[in-house]
Amino acid sequence: MLLLGALPDLRETRSGKDPIHIGWLEGRKEARDVGIDEGERLGKVKSRLMLLDAKFETVSPEIRERMAGLESAEVDKLLLQLNECRFHRPNAMVTVAH
Repeated sequence: MLLLGALPDLRETRSGKDPIHIGWLEGRKEARDVGIDEGERLGKVKSRLMLLDAKFETVSPEIRERMAGLESAEVDKLLLQLNECRFHRPNAMVTVAH
């Protein structure tokens, strides 16, 4: 059988709309999940920096930048390590040792 005329855009047909809508919903959920995870990670980083600021008064920009790049699990590990530390110089600036 030979078709005459142009075929409709798949996005305009029922068989095209359903998969597009499903894909859109899945993409939206994934984006929301990623956004929630990223917000949680950033909140953890901010709270750890606040703890360091309270302890040392000044945290170097290099430390702030490095902490901002940590994964959520690494930030959790850092908090546990900070909790176990006993600092002898309460007003010392936190810097990166090379």
